[in-house]
Amino acid sequence: MLCSFCEGLSIEHLVELTAVEYRGGRFPDHAFYQHHATIEDLIESADNGCDFCQFIVACAEAMPSTRNLDETHSFLAFCQECEMRSTDVKIAIHGHHTNEDQTIEEVKLLDTLQIWFGPNPPYGYQEMEEYCHLEWPLDLTITVPRERALTVGGHRIGRNQLDPVLDSDINFDVARSWFAACCNEHSSCPPRSINKLPTRLVDVGEAPSWNVRLTQSQGQRGEYVALSHCWGGPIKLTLRRDNLASFLTSIPVAALPANFRDAIAITRKLGMRYIWIDSLCIIQDSEEDWIVESARMTDLYLNAAFTICASTSNASDCGILNQPRPVQKGIMENFPIPPQGHIRVFPRSNPDATTVALRVYRPVMGGGEDYPAWEREDETMRGVEFWGALSKRAWGLQEKILSPRRLVYGRQQIYWICVEGCQSSDGLPDCFLTASDLEYKPLMRHFHTPGLQDPAALSATETRKIQENYYDMVSIIYTARKLTYPSDKLPAFAGLAKKFHPLFGGAYLAGVWSHDIHRGITWYHSDGPWPHTPARPYRAPSWSWACADTVISFMFEVSNAGRSCHCLEYTRLEPLGYDIDYCDKSNPYGQIKHASLSVRGRTRILCRFRPSHSRMDEEEAPETVSVMSWFDDNNMMPSKFQMGDFEGRQCLVWTLPEEPVAEESDWRVYPSIPEKEFTILVVEASHSCFPRFDTEVLIHNASVTSASQRGEEQREAATVTSVSAEGNFERLRRVSTSENLSSSPNSPTSNSTSPESWVDGDTDSQNGGFWTEGEDELVDSGLEFLEHSGGDVAGSQIDGRGGQEEDEVRIECLILERDLDREDVAYIKVGLVSIFEPIRFLEDWEVNTLTLV
Repeated sequence: MLCSFCEGLSIEHLVELTAVEYRGGRFPDHAFYQHHATIEDLIESADNGCDFCQFIVACAEAMPSTRNLDETHSFLAFCQECEMRSTDVKIAIHGHHTNEDQTIEEVKLLDTLQIWFGPNPPYGYQEMEEYCHLEWPLDLTITVPRERALTVGGHRIGRNQLDPVLDSDINFDVARSWFAACCNEHSSCPPRSINKLPTRLVDVGEAPSWNVRLTQSQGQRGEYVALSHCWGGPIKLTLRRDNLASFLTSIPVAALPANFRDAIAITRKLGMRYIWIDSLCIIQDSEEDWIVESARMTDLYLNAAFTICASTSNASDCGILNQPRPVQKGIMENFPIPPQGHIRVFPRSNPDATTVALRVYRPVMGGGEDYPAWEREDETMRGVEFWGALSKRAWGLQEKILSPRRLVYGRQQIYWICVEGCQSSDGLPDCFLTASDLEYKPLMRHFHTPGLQDPAALSATETRKIQENYYDMVSIIYTARKLTYPSDKLPAFAGLAKKFHPLFGGAYLAGVWSHDIHRGITWYHSDGPWPHTPARPYRAPSWSWACADTVISFMFEVSNAGRSCHCLEYTRLEPLGYDIDYCDKSNPYGQIKHASLSVRGRTRILCRFRPSHSRMDEEEAPETVSVMSWFDDNNMMPSKFQMGDFEGRQCLVWTLPEEPVAEESDWRVYPSIPEKEFTILVVEASHSCFPRFDTEVLIHNASVTSASQRGEEQREAATVTSVSAEGNFERLRRVSTSENLSSSPNSPTSNSTSPESWVDGDTDSQNGGFWTEGEDELVDSGLEFLEHSGGDVAGSQIDGRGGQEEDEVRIECLILERDLDREDVAYIKVGLVSIFEPIRFLEDWEVNTLTLV
């Protein structure tokens, strides 16, 4: 039974409404299906037996209130208790994967029925008291049988219904079809080929015996698959010296962990004979074998037909094909999942009575370890790929990037990722990945697409983009992942380093490229304190990110090549040479025993003091230097170093923080007890500088020009109101509010844009005014740049005095400490500091040659 409102509801009608209004990520303002006038009417209709109203009520009751997560209030109950202007029920169809700026023409799949209760919240701001409980509509996922694809109005309708049994014939058929299509139809993906086999492989056997054994390839060629998985602790049965001979005859499959048994089954089902599994193909108690085989990881994953990824298996015994579903904990236990509902595709006037299934979409509420973001009722590739167990494993990064094809196993469905793109069993476009998630596609094409693997085939822009990928991978992804053995820091990245090497040229110095050394050594700990001593046992020099046990970031977002300051000699570090002792001489990307770097550059002593307290007048306060630094067991130090003189040497001074002994205003903390001495070494002084001036001025007349943001990052062109003295000018910068201009007797007229529109984003209200740079006058400075192409603005007036400009440059420096464990003079990196001063600040710094270890 259906009420009159539900009788008139159909997928076709909802699709027709999208042609009138569709806003990706937002419920429509006008083009929706008007259902019951109040929530009370909806509940009454459900009580009277309307099947679809009963389904809506059940789904709304299955969602906890978004405002009271610690209570047992349902979403629907909370809506009823709120005093809203209206509580009507509205319905629309939507693509759950779409972004806010997408139009209906860009939507590939309409897979979500949205139910909205009450008035639409204004877009762009929140009236929190009235609308906070309506942060999202009630989403119902539309599903259709895989074999009955449905299209309405040119749009595919509904996700594919999933087979929950991952080792079903249907799922294996889907995987085989993906592999075949990738090999035969994808121009960006490498063709199926016969490659040189790894040293050892697991032979999965053939009917009828299906005997599993280890085979040694001895240089033969063929096809194989690889396994990417999490160990999750010790594995009981692995390849060792004492069982190598027996493994060549037979491997006891029953004794293998569940991940390995499932990987062998998948290999057989997909028609492959061999699979590479790390702990069964590398002799685990032979360091010599491990060194040799780990150096071959690049080719191992590059040449695999595809890689099986156990992405959501936390440990080797969790299994791939029959993983337990996560248990709903806490608040979600109070809201059981309702049964499926159904809705007609076409109106009742159409004899076609086809229906589609609906089920409530329930993201897990909360966060943290108990509620991983990817564990939701509707699993997506994005969640599996970026929050699954495999995403936390350091070795898994190169296995992911070096594999041209990956068959990814989640808990609910399977996925396919290749250079061309990705697919999921449920049919979501791009598997719910966003544009930022796919930013490594240029890198993947370079690594795997035939004809693009030669660096000479890349444009300068493409090369820079892929080089940026390297630094992003190291800082954002790799150093955030975990290693069972910290000594694997370089080996687990070696395969990627080998592939990146032709793009950087020069030498690979334990994670740092010799041709990009200034950027490579200016990294800092972004997720924790900076330890005073390097990691032990030794795995990398102090100037390499590989010595860090925390997440790191690089100081330079883009290469400063060509923008360095050359006004003063040695404002850019000069590398003189390096010395590296490799564990394996044939593998410059793996483990090392020792590394040192010889450099020449400007230096200054930094003295650290314990504070004492004394009376001093304000005018006695020492001169300070503006800095931003990371060292001394702090994530980021305060913004000032003092200028000082210690034992006849000019130095910078950092005083350890300590509470004053008295509260009188004339007591000052003053450094007097030297505790430790560091050396500051200039790496690079950049001309990405901030001019500054002595005086502020008031602006009267203004003119209108077009503008775009200065520098690498592009800002959309806009019309701005600018000012100048007589003559042409090139740049305008403004940081303050519009107070200065609004009080001006000749403020911009209606033909000009308002001052608020000059610069997007926040402004600095403490630095009044803005400035222009031209032939005659300079005006006060700020923090954001806008540019335009000249324009005669003769006649404008400026009140006040122009100031003398000083070029304030950003000086990137290492903070070094003597390595007391060595007899010779050598330094370890213990921090990083950015100094913001004019270039003349470096004139009296000494130029020295140092050895960094």
